[in-house]
Amino acid sequence: MNEIQNHQETQLLRRRIRRLERMTVLMVLLVSVVAIAGWTVREHLLSVETVIATKVETNQLHIVDTEGKIRCKVGLSPNQDFVSMKLFGADTATMRLSLGVSRSTGTTGFALYNQAGKKILFMNNEADTSTTIQVFNKNGDIATSIVNNGQNNVIFSGNYVVMDKSGATRAIMGLSDGAEGNPYIDLYDKEGIKRVGLFAQEAATYGLALFDSQGLNRATVGITPQSNGAAAIIGNDGKVIWKAP
Repeated sequence: MNEIQNHQETQLLRRRIRRLERMTVLMVLLVSVVAIAGWTVREHLLSVETVIATKVETNQLHIVDTEGKIRCKVGLSPNQDFVSMKLFGADTATMRLSLGVSRSTGTTGFALYNQAGKKILFMNNEADTSTTIQVFNKNGDIATSIVNNGQNNVIFSGNYVVMDKSGATRAIMGLSDGAEGNPYIDLYDKEGIKRVGLFAQEAATYGLALFDSQGLNRATVGITPQSNGAAAIIGNDGKVIWKAP
């Protein structure tokens, strides 16, 4: 009797083990199918060429090229005040264009950069109170700055050049080279030859100079720092014909 009972129990245990083995194999197959399906869906989502959506919400958005380099960044500052867009050149470290706006102050800005990543142009509006345009030289220093406060235009520049439609220089306004930085205005004819010069030399003369068609100084009139008048007429050989005092 015990032998029969033991045999039945052994058979029952074997059947349970076989069922457990089948269930284990089934679970492994099910997990594998789900994993493969999930990976396939993931790959499909990553390779989607067109996405149509009525609304997308995010704090940061990066556009990456096929080489994995970030070419565009759109996002908010950590304090959620300033939203900006930045465009990059061949590598993420070289920014070529940026623009942004502040929620708290209303200030807006736009900047262009050269291939070396140095700023060459900057424009901004300070909360609707003043507008500034700045142009930079190749070293990144401000070459020209134009500021409008809603009433007046203020121009800061080493030199300000006016050209006609043909590209010829017709006027230059600026500061002379050197530590003194004396102001001057030069007027040119259509051939680009200087004909009139207005200058203010702090240590010499405030005056007006006239030039001939060859660009040679032929007459000068002015006043010295001691408030004495001065004038000179010069010949075409460069020698003074007459002067006073």
